[in-house]
Amino acid sequence: MKSEQRRVIRERLQNLTEKEKRSEVIARKLKKLLENDNCIAAFYPLANEPDITSLYDERFAFPKIIERELAFIKANEFKTGKYQIKEPIDGLIISAEAIDAILVPLVGFDDNNNRLGHGGGYYDRFLKSCPRARRIGVGFACQKMDKIIVNENDQRLDMIITEE
Repeated sequence: MKSEQRRVIRERLQNLTEKEKRSEVIARKLKKLLENDNCIAAFYPLANEPDITSLYDERFAFPKIIERELAFIKANEFKTGKYQIKEPIDGLIISAEAIDAILVPLVGFDDNNNRLGHGGGYYDRFLKSCPRARRIGVGFACQKMDKIIVNENDQRLDMIITEE
């Protein structure tokens, strides 16, 4: 079950050392990968997610839940919102068609680029609406599982970037 996979991965993350150094490696990889993109959907990390905020500039838009759906907004001011996630206060909502790359947080992943999220389905629904954008999962290598359990609503990513 997905809940059991989440439990196993969260336990691994609690034991992970050198998160800051690992995050820096991930950020360097992403910087090179994204250098030619004009509009990038990103996220502010939760405690056990890679901190890639050193990358963020005017090209980046950030998630906010609006009417139970995920939207990405270019903004300069943020607050802690639903689920204790840092989200934009206001700003320009970016259309899905305008996004060149979307950085997707994850709880787990596998070799087939299947993603295990937190369970709300927000990213899966949004990814369906932006088929043009590169879908880039961002996580630590310890989050890799042999096989992620998927269902018909789960969206596969194009690639996963880790510190390895």
